[in-house]
Amino acid sequence: MGMVVEIERVQFLTLVVTAIVIVMLVLQGLVQLV
Repeated sequence: MGMVVEIERVQFLTLVVTAIVIVMLVLQGLVQLV
């Protein structure tokens, strides 16, 4: 049971990190456009 919770937590952290990276890339693109 504990393993499932760990896997879900890792997937959640991966989604958060991916979202942060995407936001940073978008911000860099906007800065370059300006």
